[in-house]
Amino acid sequence: MIILFLDLFPMRKILVILFCCSFIQGFAQPLMVENAELSFARFAANVSIKKAFLQFLDPQSVVFDKGRVQKGMEIWNSVPETSNRLYWRPVFSAQALSGEMGFTTGPFELRATSGGPIISSGNYTSIWQKDSTGNWKVLLDIGTLYKPTLFETENQHTLSSSSLAAPQAVSALQIEENFLNTLSLHGLRAYEDLLLQDSWMNADRMLPIKGKQAIIQALNRLPVDIQFHPLSGGISQSNDLAYVYGFVKIKERTENYLRIWLHAADGWKILVQVIKW
Repeated sequence: MIILFLDLFPMRKILVILFCCSFIQGFAQPLMVENAELSFARFAANVSIKKAFLQFLDPQSVVFDKGRVQKGMEIWNSVPETSNRLYWRPVFSAQALSGEMGFTTGPFELRATSGGPIISSGNYTSIWQKDSTGNWKVLLDIGTLYKPTLFETENQHTLSSSSLAAPQAVSALQIEENFLNTLSLHGLRAYEDLLLQDSWMNADRMLPIKGKQAIIQALNRLPVDIQFHPLSGGISQSNDLAYVYGFVKIKERTENYLRIWLHAADGWKILVQVIKW
């Protein structure tokens, strides 16, 4: 899927996120979540942004706007139709072993019209889950903004790490709280053992950052007083993929974040994090 801020209301921007796809070790074909993302993107490009979101959002989905967490269906039901065109392309994705949850991330660009000037560009990240009828729906969309657009140039990022079911069931918020406790004690050193060479980070005003060392260097560029406050999340039925979203506090300002966790052979790892700041 793709994420971006859409100028759907005067004086107001809404952040939308769409998913992107890739391959995970052990899968010979594109992931199902990847195909769902591509269908979503085609619908938006060929029909309209609003109709696409109303078609693919889960009734319980959330979107983000200037630090606020809002109900996706309420927002998209309330916005007017527009001639704007939103394009996105999944370049990195993973799917739980149980097959009902996944994510995608990749570049997006918003244009005034088809082929018209670019209004904004950046990266989206989306969490997908199958509903009770087996259809893939978007649970969460979040995006970061940067220039220039990478829509035509971003390369496919393949996940080489295998996911393994956790030996015991835990909640996504437990995973996150354990990490935040370590972060408060040890600062950025808390990331050392939790990042993979596959790990990916999206942050405002930064191009996508990939790999352990590059992410740690980028984290050093964020405000030192940044604080994470988890709000909610979810975990796959196979206990190998989890996500948590919440608020980022920077002095008096509030933004949002998303962290996606993968359970690997040596425990839970941060696969993707998105930080608004």
